[in-house]
Amino acid sequence: MGQSAEEIARSSLRACYGDEGIFAGIHHFKDYWARDGFFASLGALEIGDSGIVKKNLQLFLTSLKKDGQVPLRIGKSSLGLAISSLGIILGRRKPIYDVDLTSTKPSDSNPLLIIAAHAYYLKTRDKYILENLPLLEKALEWGHQRCDQDCLLEEEERCNWADSVKKKGKVFYTNVCHFKSIQCLAELYEQAKKIEKASHYSRIAKDVKVRLNQHFWTGEHYADWIDREKIFNFFSTDGNMLAILWEVADKDKANKIIDCSMTFGLQDTPSGCVHPYYPIEDIGWHTKMIGLKDYHNGLSWLWLGAISTLALLKVGRISEAKELMDKIDTLIEDHEEVYEVYDGGFPVNRTLYRSEHPFAWSAGLVALAHSELKKHRK
Repeated sequence: MGQSAEEIARSSLRACYGDEGIFAGIHHFKDYWARDGFFASLGALEIGDSGIVKKNLQLFLTSLKKDGQVPLRIGKSSLGLAISSLGIILGRRKPIYDVDLTSTKPSDSNPLLIIAAHAYYLKTRDKYILENLPLLEKALEWGHQRCDQDCLLEEEERCNWADSVKKKGKVFYTNVCHFKSIQCLAELYEQAKKIEKASHYSRIAKDVKVRLNQHFWTGEHYADWIDREKIFNFFSTDGNMLAILWEVADKDKANKIIDCSMTFGLQDTPSGCVHPYYPIEDIGWHTKMIGLKDYHNGLSWLWLGAISTLALLKVGRISEAKELMDKIDTLIEDHEEVYEVYDGGFPVNRTLYRSEHPFAWSAGLVALAHSELKKHRK
């Protein structure tokens, strides 16, 4: 009898633990990517691995730029990343602050640092986090400098996790992370008994939540992004499901979002990124060149399936959550590892690109989803 999907997810996550934090993967993504490690940390905390989460937080807190920017990753340069898939490793790891092949800045590293730090504190009550509140606040204020009059973050093309897609302006996923990070910082200041700062950030979080619902809600789901008042009304799984988990959406909106996701077939192979697909001209040349025009535009990611499962649990749709988890488990058990991206139920394996494995981000959130599902079964 082989390992269960939950056991595989845990072992896949732990295989990505490095000396200084959590690697995104152990092949071509064997670097400390901010977003990957911070999302994976939520699962690591759930399975009792708080030590590696602290290491990961320490790594990025000590790598903040003077202006408060969190690195995209601690790892290889763009060139080193490109040739690592060929098994060639160049140089030592160092902080990388610009999005690959651009001079723009990642938009989600900063909020995800604060979210992971907050989760770590709630689990451990380690005063290290409260002692570093000035750095976390600096990281938040770096993002605030990129907000417009609506208190919503503005970003350039390819600055969030879906970096093969030319989204720019106000991106919903990024701004949901931004909202959550403000809320987390407010709660950490409350724990530190700094009530004035806690109240200040709590007020900002409430304002951002109102603006998100005013600007992005379409009546059925949240729009994908807004650029110069033009609304791009794609259904993007990432921001919509996180909006449910982090209570940007009320229960009525949450159920509408989930219904859309099911109707659009995004949970057939958990989970697709978007409906309808983005036009080919919105996809970056760098992914088209290696035969990955569907990277965020048709392929499936288990971390999206995991947050969709958690969203179903959040609104009490337990049987549907179990069904979705069963689909995820089948993919994991069939291939005996947690892979990065799937095409038609199989890990991507193309001439110029092979799905990273194990993949910490998905492994961590699948482990978290399993744990939460058990709580709802009791």
